[in-house]
Amino acid sequence: MVAKKNRQKPQKPRKNFPLFAHTRGYWCAKIDGKQVNFGPWEDPEAAEKRYHKRMASLASPAGFISPATTDNDYTVGDIVNLALGGKLDAIEEGEIDKRTWQSYKNIATLILSAIDEETPIEEVGPDHFSAIRKKFPKTWTAKTIEGAVGEVRVLFNYAAKQGWCRPMIYGTALQKPSRKQLLRHRATRPTKYWQPWEIQEIVKVAPQPMKSFVLLGINCGFLPCDCGRLQFSHIDLDGGWLDFTRHKTGNPRAAKLWPETVASIRDWLTKRPTDHEWKDLVFLTKYRNPWHQDGEVRHSPISTGFSRMVDKTELVRAGRSFSALRTTFKTRAEDIDAVAAKYVMGHSARSESESVEDTYRVFAEFDRSRFEKVATETRARFLGA
Repeated sequence: MVAKKNRQKPQKPRKNFPLFAHTRGYWCAKIDGKQVNFGPWEDPEAAEKRYHKRMASLASPAGFISPATTDNDYTVGDIVNLALGGKLDAIEEGEIDKRTWQSYKNIATLILSAIDEETPIEEVGPDHFSAIRKKFPKTWTAKTIEGAVGEVRVLFNYAAKQGWCRPMIYGTALQKPSRKQLLRHRATRPTKYWQPWEIQEIVKVAPQPMKSFVLLGINCGFLPCDCGRLQFSHIDLDGGWLDFTRHKTGNPRAAKLWPETVASIRDWLTKRPTDHEWKDLVFLTKYRNPWHQDGEVRHSPISTGFSRMVDKTELVRAGRSFSALRTTFKTRAEDIDAVAAKYVMGHSARSESESVEDTYRVFAEFDRSRFEKVATETRARFLGA
């Protein structure tokens, strides 16, 4: 759908052509400091036409000229391509990662399997979104459907905000599953909770660096990606503290490290491969590569390695993975101090009206003894120490 970067960029059709050729295969322009795509290289005339319509919409008092009153020749294929191109720019700006973009690309493929890509965007209505919904595989769970519905809406809402089409009317077919449906789905799933004696057994048999990963998971609510991204600047082993920003949300995180976690990381560092390219990362594979890289790989090597390790023991995993350590920590930590638990996990502990500056000010002034209390009581619960 999106052009490959290795194609030769075309010359402008004429000297005063208002757009430039982007390496991803689009004619683009900078508007209000942001790069906007107006169509593929193959059709510069249509791209220029869309550009002038966009500029006219910006000049209008309402800020948007309804496509019903203009000659909007965008098709569903155009909208999907343009939206995906815009989301590629979001990767470079750090708003989303490559895995999220790949998920958008997959849902875009599903959209075009349900709607002819040559369908004019102005003809798209509830019946078309109903057709998209019917393309969802029967094997999808309510949780998967919830995510897919959100991704469909993200692409079309993005296009509407860019002025490429009117806001879509989705109808009742493309609705997220109800809370009742989600609760029923959750009731059919295994409990994502590791018992204390199971955690102790896992820590006992885990080799390095898996032992450190497990302790970070149950001590700090780490996911595999958190372990893979952990840098030396994030941890103070002498003081026993962890401070960094959650990659997914940008929220500040902090946690008091258990003595066992500190000892395990110190033990790992005596075995850590030396590597100049990834010198900032605490954990590297035996091949001197990061344990986590943002991309299209769906399965984390940490999660896979954890599952294989547990499967070799007498423990019954029953669908529980590495991420269940985070759920286990959350369940106990929120009983101790819900606000401190949110900061440890990188969840938002602020109100919607609070500014970014206020978020970090409140975090900086937060009583750190509350983190210590969470660490002390979770350690006693899970390690019996």
